[in-house]
Order: sequence, then C-alpha cells, then structure tokens
Amino acid sequence: MSSTSTPAPPKKQRYDNEVECELAKRGCWLVKVPRYLSELWEANEGAVVGKLHIGPEIEFQTSQGLRQPPPKDEGEGTSSTTTNTAVTSSKVSEIPTQYTFILHDVKGSTMSVLSEDKQALGAEATVKTGKLAVEGRIMKRAECRPPATSKYMKMKLAHIVKNTQPKKTVKMIDKAAVKFKPVAVHAEDMIKNKQKKDGAKTYRADRDVLRGALFKAFEKHSYYRLQDLQNILQQPVSYVKEVLQEIAVYNTAPPHKSLWCLKPEYCNYKLNAQSEQMVKFSIEKKTILGRLGKIDSWGPVDVSHATPSCMTYLRAGHIPHLTWDVAENQLKLSQTPIYQMTLPSLISNAKTIEKFGKGVAKFVGMGALVSPAIHLSPFDPLGKLPNGYNDSKSIAIWTANGKVSLDVKTYRNTVNSFGCGSFETLVDYDLPRDAGHKKLLKAVDRTTTFNEQIFKQDEKIAGERIVALGGGFSKYHRRKCAVDIGLAENTAAYTVEFHEFVEGMETDEKEMKELLEETFSPLPPTKLRCISGPFNPKTVLFLVQQGIDLFDSSFAIKLAEEGHAFCLADDYPTSSKYEVVDFKDQEKFADDFTPVFDGCGCYTCTKYTKGYLQHLLNTKELLASILLVIHNMSEYDRMFKLIRKSLENSEGL
Repeated sequence: MSSTSTPAPPKKQRYDNEVECELAKRGCWLVKVPRYLSELWEANEGAVVGKLHIGPEIEFQTSQGLRQPPPKDEGEGTSSTTTNTAVTSSKVSEIPTQYTFILHDVKGSTMSVLSEDKQALGAEATVKTGKLAVEGRIMKRAECRPPATSKYMKMKLAHIVKNTQPKKTVKMIDKAAVKFKPVAVHAEDMIKNKQKKDGAKTYRADRDVLRGALFKAFEKHSYYRLQDLQNILQQPVSYVKEVLQEIAVYNTAPPHKSLWCLKPEYCNYKLNAQSEQMVKFSIEKKTILGRLGKIDSWGPVDVSHATPSCMTYLRAGHIPHLTWDVAENQLKLSQTPIYQMTLPSLISNAKTIEKFGKGVAKFVGMGALVSPAIHLSPFDPLGKLPNGYNDSKSIAIWTANGKVSLDVKTYRNTVNSFGCGSFETLVDYDLPRDAGHKKLLKAVDRTTTFNEQIFKQDEKIAGERIVALGGGFSKYHRRKCAVDIGLAENTAAYTVEFHEFVEGMETDEKEMKELLEETFSPLPPTKLRCISGPFNPKTVLFLVQQGIDLFDSSFAIKLAEEGHAFCLADDYPTSSKYEVVDFKDQEKFADDFTPVFDGCGCYTCTKYTKGYLQHLLNTKELLASILLVIHNMSEYDRMFKLIRKSLENSEGL
C-alpha cells in the first residue's frame, strides 16, 4: 500500500492595495475648524495643539507657545509679508484660545476615515502608493466655533480687509527704474565707429567749397552742433571744425551753449539779403488804448500802412461782389491796402495756378494793380469750421464743394505757386470749449509738427511766415503753443486763431483778455500781431486795447451779404456804439428818399437813397450787394482811421 502525503496549505497572497481594517469599528468625530486654526495645527505637527474638555458643553482650548505658520508665497509682484489668511496677518497671541464644539448626529449616511502612510516610501512617495488603513467610522459631526468677542471680531475684520486689497498695487517712485541689459556693442559706439570709418574714407572737399556749404547751412539756421554740420556736409569732423573756426564762434554760455554760430562780420550779408523781404513793422507809440504802428514793407512790396488797420478780405481773388475796376474807381480807402487771399475759394484751381506759373495775382486779374501786397490765409474768415475733421497729417478746409484735407506738402506747393508776399502757417483749430487736456495737447503737438514739416531744411517755401497760434480756450495750451512755435527764427508776425470769438458767437471780454495775455507774454513785443474774423466795431476796439495791430474786413462783407449796413456813432471810439440797419424791411424804407447815411461820403451814400437800396434788395438785384459792400468797407476803413487818431491824441506809456 502506497503512502500518501498531505499537501501543504497554500500561502496567503499579498496585494499592494490591501487596506487594514482593524480599527474600522472605532468611532471618530468629523470636526470643521476655521482655516487659520487648521494652518496653525499644520505648522505645529507632532506637538500638542490644545485640550478638549467634554462636559455639559464641549470646549476646546489651544495650547500656549505654538509656532506661527510661515507666510505663503503669493507669486511675483506680491509682498512677502502679505498673506491671504488671518493668521499671517496677525500674531498667534491674537488668535482666540477658547472654542465651543457644536455636535450633530450623522443620520442616513456612513462615512469612514481613510489614512495613507508614505513615510516608508521616502523619495518615491509621489510615485508609489503607501500603506492604506481605515482609522474609524464617523459617529458625530462637530463644528468648532470661535467666541464672538471683540478680539475675534477685530481679527476677522482685519482678515476681510486684507482679502479685499489687491494683490498688486501701483506705487509712486521718485526716479525711473533703469534696467541695463548687456549688449555686444552699444548704439553710441556703432555711430562713432561708422563716423570714423566714413570720415577716413571721405575725400576732403576744397576749402572754399566747404566754406560756401557752411554759409549755405547757416542761411537756414543760425545755430548748429558740430556733429550736425558734419552729418550735413559729409566731411571729416576735424576738417569741418578747422574751417568752422575761421568763420564761426563757439558759444559757451546760455541760451545757445555748445552751439556754433557765424561771426558778426559774416552775418551782414544775410541780414542785408533778408531786409528786402521781411515784413517791416515798427511801433511808434504805446498807450493804454492800444499801440500805434506802421508797416513799411510787406514781403517784396513797399507799403506805407499805419496800424491799427485791416487787410482787405478777398474771396476767389476779388473783393466779394466787386470787380477790380469798381474797387479801384469807387472804393476809396485811406491807405495802401494789404490784401487777404483766402485759400478755400481757390484750392480747386491750385493745380491750374501752378501750371500758369505767374502767381495768383495775375491769375485772378490783379495785374492792373501795381505790385499788390498779398497775404495768403488757409482759412476763410466767413467760412465754416466744424469740429471733428482734422487728423494728425492734415487739417480740413471747407469749400463750396465740401471738405478738402490740406496736408503740409500740398500747402507748401500752393504757397510757392501762389507767390504771395506772406502766408499763414497751419494750425489745428478743432478745439471746442469742452475739449479735454489730452485733445488740447494733441492739437498743440499737431500745430508744432505742421510748422516743423513746412520749414524743413531741404524744402524751400516762398514768402514771409506769419505764425498762427492756437490752443483753444485753455490759457496753458495757448502759452505752450506760443513757446513751441512762436519763438522760431525768421517769424515775420503772429496771428491768433480766434474763430470761436467772432460776430455771432458768445464772447467774453475777460476770457479773451486772459487768453491773449498768455499767448503774447512769452513772445517778442515788437512783432506785428494779427487776428482774422468778422469782428464788430466794439470787439475791434477791445482787441486794439489788447495789442492787436491788424484785422481783416470780413465783418463789412458779412453785413452786406445779410442785407445790412452799419454806421459808427458820432462819438466813436470814445464810446463803442454803432448802428446796424436792415434794408430788407419793406415797410420802413419803402418811401424813404433820404441818403443812406447822412454825412457819409462814400459812393453809395452820395448817389443812392434808402428806398432805392431797399428796392434793390427786395428784387434781388446784384447792384444791392455792390452798394452795401462799398459803404460797409468805407465805414470799416473809417473806423480804423478814427481809432488811430484817438491813439495819436492819447498819452503814451
């Protein structure tokens, strides 16, 4: 009989995911505690954090001497002393020590506590799973409530305030933070190396040729840096400096410190050459009522024109409603006129005038006049200037056919082809009363840019420059515009952009006075001051008192085109009163056969009656506008004659 052996019992297989359940029946409490208390316990792991007293009421008391949790890292741009919790925003000693436990029964749910032991895994704790065990079953749910004391409320308030503060804040710094980044070669070194390289290879020009090039450069600007001259002439720096020392001097004191200028003996030729082309203006007398002056020349034309006075307003190259024959024979002005040529009425013919090649005076038929003095204005004083159409490269002018955008290049070509004795520079006029600081600053910057572009060194422009000064209703920006562009060299005169203050608009004399004072205070007081617009006799008298020398006659044309005529009071300019008569009133003048205005010696008042003038207007005869223009122009001219006489009889300052 064979023997049989009993097989050994199979070994118990072990699984990595086994869970120890020895303590599964042990009861546990699930306690909800404040976050700051939880972080305090984590910071003091392994130590006694408090004692639990179980009685009629369950209370918890924290231990003394607990370690404060380290501050959290809130990321870049957040201060290391700022955290998101109340613990880190206050000391441990400020945390409440007494807490009350509120118990709740667990009904209808089974929850257990599962733990994982990773201590034996070491560095592999993030890869492998540690030992799992059930620590017990949830028997009670508790809520740890802090006491409602003033100390806790202050800590909680600090916690809420801290959380409402932005993590990143703007701080004012005293100086700019300069962060230097390493570069292989600095830009300055590259420029110097290039200059040395170019200078070594540049062929030295003849000394006389270089001297002539220097004279030509100084005709455009009076002051240069040595480096700028070297860039213009493309000659070695040492050679330019050697020739420069013969004809120029180096300034070592303000306001032209570190700049070169021609010696006085070499400046005479330049002054003599310009003396025939400049607008010659001199102030003969200053009074509290204004200043009395005289214009001896306007560009290349010799005139003898006393100021205060006005330029003769032209539209399409003519005095509106008058032919040149009528103007010469019937319009008797007291002195040689200076004509204001307005561009909007001629811009559509600019290309034709350029091809014509003889200037705008001959093109419009002014050839019969002997060398007229003409000023070119880019705006029509009687035209509209709506807001919102200017941009960074051009300004909007309005013609009978609509808007035309006028940029610097087009305006320069127009000025050169028109051949006027003077021209007005471009100005950004789009500044209503409610314009903000940003819009005002942009407008002044655009005006400055227009002036810099129109007078480029490599571009020529004919005529004397009358600089237009803007700035809207802001005294600060008016002054800034005057400083930025009004102090430029070769400025013949100044004109103030005041289209918001003309007849028909709301005018405030106090505001006008303050704006004019801020505009002219930084500028030379001996320069001619102009203003354009239909200003009535009262406003003209006020502007003369503020130092304005030259106006235009657009007010007389405006009244005539409305069917009105005006007449000054007998005591003008002692009083600023004047009378405006509407000849469209059929009932008032139908049977009136008296002269238009008694005592007026103009062609209209000596030849025609009020009734006949009213009849011409009602029948829309062209003669009506002609007669009204002749009278209004004559009366406007007489107004300035009376103002000048009053200034002559006033005491000087």
